[in-house]
Amino acid sequence: MMRRALSVPGIVIACLLLAITAVADTAQNTPAGGPAPAADGAASAQRERPTAAEQRLSPQMREIQAALAQEHRAIQEILSELEAADDEDAAMELLARLHDVKRDTEVEILRIQARHARLAGREELAREIDAAIERLLAPPPTPVPQERAVPEPTPQR
Repeated sequence: MMRRALSVPGIVIACLLLAITAVADTAQNTPAGGPAPAADGAASAQRERPTAAEQRLSPQMREIQAALAQEHRAIQEILSELEAADDEDAAMELLARLHDVKRDTEVEILRIQARHARLAGREELAREIDAAIERLLAPPPTPVPQERAVPEPTPQR
């Protein structure tokens, strides 16, 4: 497999985009007025009682929030490693890990949704979600372009 080399500015731009995405995900998934998920989980461990906003969440949403918090911690760890990466290959590997973390979290959230759909007796919805999971984990192969014969030019009169 041929790898496309990124320039240093390309890596910096990719890192910035990923950092912005991580920050946006954190802001989007933090309850209004609530604290952002702690990078090391210390704040979560210190707080024994759920906040009022957390108490209003359904069990499904609490599971989803936990998956998103785990994703956030993993992304922060990878971004820290990315800042310390000293070569392009290491940076590319870390970017691939970021992609995997995002995909794995999406799959986990879909599994949570499928399980809760089954608990609610919505088997058809659960099957649709399972199919989406399968498409994420095993996308269809990209078709290989076929060579086509180029027609001979017709003589102009």
